[in-house]
Amino acid sequence: MESFDMFLNGNFVALDYFKKTYGVIAEDGKYAIPTKWQSALFQAGQCGAFVGVFLAGPVTNRLGYRLTVIFALVLMNATIFISFFVSSPSMEIFSINLLIMFA
Repeated sequence: MESFDMFLNGNFVALDYFKKTYGVIAEDGKYAIPTKWQSALFQAGQCGAFVGVFLAGPVTNRLGYRLTVIFALVLMNATIFISFFVSSPSMEIFSINLLIMFA
């Protein structure tokens, strides 16, 4: 599921509600997500997974497989909670949340 979510999150830029919430008004009068934030959305999950690969080995050796998986699931639930209940949506919070979620 993680791999599916990682590549699915970048597709949010095509949704009208996502554009109205996080976008800016373009020259044609429609909402659009700026290119720098599109790049951040596409790369945040992959960069987080890259960092997570290097952290998983030492953490698993120290804590054990079971505690590492429990810790990772709790961290993922916390990031989902943050993205769902954030009071003022911004692309910064969304991108950082994706980075942490997939680490």
